Amino acid sequence: MTTLRAGKPLLVVPNVDLMDNHQGQLASELEKGGYLVVSDIPYVPSQHRSSSLTSSTLKENLTRFIDGKGKGIKAFPEREPERFRGIMDEMMGFKEDKL
Repeated sequence: MTTLRAGKPLLVVPNVDLMDNHQGQLASELEKGGYLVVSDIPYVPSQHRSSSLTSSTLKENLTRFIDGKGKGIKAFPEREPERFRGIMDEMMGFKEDKL
């Protein structure tokens, strides 16, 4: 969150195999919003993995990111706890009494 709020270029490589791909889904939405760039490392079965394949693929992704894809990243908005509280109160039917 610190990097997102600082507006610094952030390259994310989600683990798409975990818990119904929640990391990939969140990363994709944040990329659509212009907050980060998503990359991947192609799946290679463990018996065929070599460090040279993985590192060259990662190197290509990083090179593209550095050469311009990381430009234009915008800062993620600051927290607004009162806004969240208002939304929850409204959803739950709570209303503040005004005296």
